Amino acid sequence: FFLMIRRPPRSTQSRSSAASDVYKRQDMQIEKRELQSVLIVDDNSFNAKQVDYLLAKLYPCVTRTIKFSGKAGLQYVEQILGNVSLVLMDCQMPIMDGFETTKAILNQYNDIVVIGLTADKTKDTREKCYQCGMKSVLYKPFTQEELQLSLIHI
Repeated sequence: FFLMIRRPPRSTQSRSSAASDVYKRQDMQIEKRELQSVLIVDDNSFNAKQVDYLLAKLYPCVTRTIKFSGKAGLQYVEQILGNVSLVLMDCQMPIMDGFETTKAILNQYNDIVVIGLTADKTKDTREKCYQCGMKSVLYKPFTQEELQLSLIHI
């Protein structure tokens, strides 16, 4: 599966005007990103199913798997030998949180992209996400468009 986004061609518009146009959905540029399988790790089943629903609307052909703990997510990645394109990881989970799980996954499979999911918008949490190797952070609740934009920019 390839994600393709369209951007407008360069023009003689001022930079500020052209920059604001980039974020309009219909004006996005073509950019390819292979997305074959996604692992969703969240201890809250409602949140996990909501993320799954948004992904299914955006990428109906992508394989999606849900695990309800950091430990189960890590075991799944090890079981499939790291054959996952993207992990959407809840940061705050009991026993093995998303930060610890991300470090463990990336120690074995450093080519996997992990995006953190959290309701905590503090600078400390954001820094912890990047320090453990997450490529981006999505703040709950998020929209389908926010999810799509975060996937485009990874």
